[in-house]
Amino acid sequence: MSKNYTYHIIADAGYKSISAAEYEHRCGLDQDFADKCFEKYHNELIEVPAEEHEAEEKRANHERHLRRRDRKHGLVAYESWDTDTLLGADMIPDRDVFVEDDAILEIMTDRLHEALFELTDAERELVEDLYERIITTPSISVRGRQDRFHTGNAKEA
Repeated sequence: MSKNYTYHIIADAGYKSISAAEYEHRCGLDQDFADKCFEKYHNELIEVPAEEHEAEEKRANHERHLRRRDRKHGLVAYESWDTDTLLGADMIPDRDVFVEDDAILEIMTDRLHEALFELTDAERELVEDLYERIITTPSISVRGRQDRFHTGNAKEA
């Protein structure tokens, strides 16, 4: 370990800070002390249980493996294209997004809502029933005759 680090070891009531020189001295006196596991946090080393240290090492090794694999296959991260004003991911066009289609859909939806607003209550209720398929075809015909809607399937009485 580097001499620039401050070591934080687990003590009775939390953590105790020791210098690198004191850590080296204690390691020379006690092998159990030398076997302690530390995790780096900024310019400090903090003692952690061995299980946590092993899990962190496994995660870090896996991350290094993924980076090596990405370099081997020529993968370029979006973040490498970042500038001060634009994110790298924003520079790549999304072929699945069609702004024109979204605008047309919004206009058509607005027109539909305006048309539905102009209907009478009976007409609006019939349209809602048709849309949700709650009523059957014969009841639409009977109802259509009552509301002056003709489906063409109903026989005139």
